[in-house]
Amino acid sequence: MSAAQMKPILTELDDAVEHLEGALAALRDARRAVAELTDEGGES
Repeated sequence: MSAAQMKPILTELDDAVEHLEGALAALRDARRAVAELTDEGGES
Protein backbone atom coordinates (compact mmCIF):
# COMPACT_ATOMS: atom_id res chain seq x y z
CA MET A 1 0.00 0.00 0.00
CA SER A 2 1.16 3.48 -0.76
CA ALA A 3 1.27 6.28 1.77
CA ALA A 4 -1.72 7.89 0.04
CA GLN A 5 -3.72 4.69 0.45
CA MET A 6 -2.75 4.40 4.12
CA LYS A 7 -3.73 7.97 5.08
CA PRO A 8 -7.52 7.35 5.31
CA ILE A 9 -6.89 4.18 7.31
CA LEU A 10 -4.63 6.03 9.73
CA THR A 11 -7.20 8.79 10.07
CA GLU A 12 -9.88 6.22 10.93
CA LEU A 13 -7.57 4.60 13.47
CA ASP A 14 -6.80 7.97 15.05
CA ASP A 15 -10.53 8.69 15.30
CA ALA A 16 -11.13 5.28 16.88
CA VAL A 17 -8.37 5.87 19.44
CA GLU A 18 -9.88 9.25 20.37
CA HIS A 19 -13.29 7.62 20.76
CA LEU A 20 -11.86 4.88 22.97
CA GLU A 21 -9.97 7.39 25.09
CA GLY A 22 -13.22 9.28 25.67
CA ALA A 23 -15.02 6.08 26.59
CA LEU A 24 -12.22 5.14 28.99
CA ALA A 25 -12.40 8.55 30.65
CA ALA A 26 -16.16 8.13 31.09
CA LEU A 27 -15.64 4.69 32.64
CA ARG A 28 -13.05 6.11 35.04
CA ASP A 29 -15.48 8.86 36.04
CA ALA A 30 -18.20 6.28 36.63
CA ARG A 31 -15.79 4.15 38.66
CA ARG A 32 -14.93 7.14 40.85
CA ALA A 33 -18.60 7.96 41.35
CA VAL A 34 -19.38 4.39 42.40
CA ALA A 35 -16.39 4.38 44.75
CA GLU A 36 -17.64 7.59 46.38
CA LEU A 37 -21.15 6.21 46.77
CA THR A 38 -19.90 2.99 48.34
CA ASP A 39 -17.29 4.71 50.54
CA GLU A 40 -14.66 2.57 48.86
CA GLY A 41 -12.48 5.57 48.26
CA GLY A 42 -10.95 4.25 45.05
CA GLU A 43 -9.33 1.16 46.50
CA SER A 44 -9.04 -1.75 44.09
